[in-house]
Amino acid sequence: MNRSMKKKALIASLLTLALCFGVLVGATFALLTSESKVNIVTTAGDVDVVATIDGFKLYSFGVEQEVNSANWTGKFANQGSAALDAQTGELKLENITPGDKAVIDIGFTNLSDIAIKYRVEMQVTVPEADGEVSLKDALTATATIGGIDYNMKSSKTVWLGAAPGETIGNISVAIEFPGDKDVITYGAANDHNQYSNKEADIQLAIYAVQANAQTTDELVDVAADDFANTLAGLDTTTAESVELNVTETIEWETGGGHGSTPLVSENSAATEVVIEGNNNTLTATGAGVGPIRAANGGTLVFRNVNFVDESVSYAEDSWEFTYLEFAGNLVFENCTFNSGIAFEGENASFNNCTFVSTADSEYSVWVSSGNVRFTNCKFAEGTRAAKMHEDYGSEISSVVFDNCTFGPLSKKPGIAIGDLNANTTVVITNCTFTDVQPGDQGVYMYESDTDVTTFNFTESNNTVVNTTTP
Repeated sequence: MNRSMKKKALIASLLTLALCFGVLVGATFALLTSESKVNIVTTAGDVDVVATIDGFKLYSFGVEQEVNSANWTGKFANQGSAALDAQTGELKLENITPGDKAVIDIGFTNLSDIAIKYRVEMQVTVPEADGEVSLKDALTATATIGGIDYNMKSSKTVWLGAAPGETIGNISVAIEFPGDKDVITYGAANDHNQYSNKEADIQLAIYAVQANAQTTDELVDVAADDFANTLAGLDTTTAESVELNVTETIEWETGGGHGSTPLVSENSAATEVVIEGNNNTLTATGAGVGPIRAANGGTLVFRNVNFVDESVSYAEDSWEFTYLEFAGNLVFENCTFNSGIAFEGENASFNNCTFVSTADSEYSVWVSSGNVRFTNCKFAEGTRAAKMHEDYGSEISSVVFDNCTFGPLSKKPGIAIGDLNANTTVVITNCTFTDVQPGDQGVYMYESDTDVTTFNFTESNNTVVNTTTP
């Protein structure tokens, strides 16, 4: 058994960028009085990154409010105000009331000549004497990166990668006082609510380090015969972030029930588990019904893993059991899928991954729920590539294909769209489709069972190539 544990200092001296949000809420107004500040500070370090404020929007009960773009100031519907200083990065919110929301769009670029990885973190603290009702419970704060939404009050994003000189794009940060008035209660004089005179401090940080820096709390070398025991050991770890360094081909036995055999159990304290495959193969065996997931609500990150599905379901003829299933919150980086997979979770991002469609009747990937993003992915030669289709009451929030390649494909266009609801967003951009089939609509890039005008559909800057026609 080759197993060693090493404690690693998180980030240490490699911090190069920090954004700090300070929120102080209180006073004696009937609903809420607040003054908030946002300070964006860039410091020199071992890597060179830059953050710029690219946009500023205000909303009241979901309705966008007018903002003066000359000086980035505006008012909420209930006369609360917001002012953003583009030079200093200071945001001031005053007299915000339930339903008010401020959104800052931050452009983030890696200017260094080395690869980096970065993450966004947010911590919310309240005074110890805040009582049973805390403003922390009322405010919401999210960061949207690469089309994936992260709850920044309770979690931190996984480490994301950026190439030398890469423009990472927009990071959207939103702070909101939710507007469900039904849960707002007032005192006998009807002059205040349970959040009046409450305080909360919100600190948001973007950390950037060199790509080969060790950033997990715990690093574990894993041999093939110790993989299952190592995963079971996560139930007793005190580390929030653990990386499993796989040194050889490993197997994982999937279960025969929908909630069975999670990769990380609900008892684990690790909110981020990274599996570094080092280009080794992870073979799935067993009944193939229990999806690969983190049952504790954390995030599973797979890097440089070659997936092979050798599981055999009791209902192998049913489409949903034909595929190797994944669920929960997942990140895949530089992975290869040699068998069809299905995603039925909350959030998933596939970066620089390769999908090989081997079976005549199977798609390389089937999306049935959540937010999913494919970036710089290759859907290699085969029969079918990607499909999205809601089933059994599931809901797909968004699916994005950016800078991906498809084909050749002998059965279908690059993307097949099944049943979707009106709130679903589908984006296909900067993709190339080579020798794929025309599909029902004859557009080669996609075919759709649902009228694309009935949901949020965007396709732009895509290329169709047919090398078989003279």
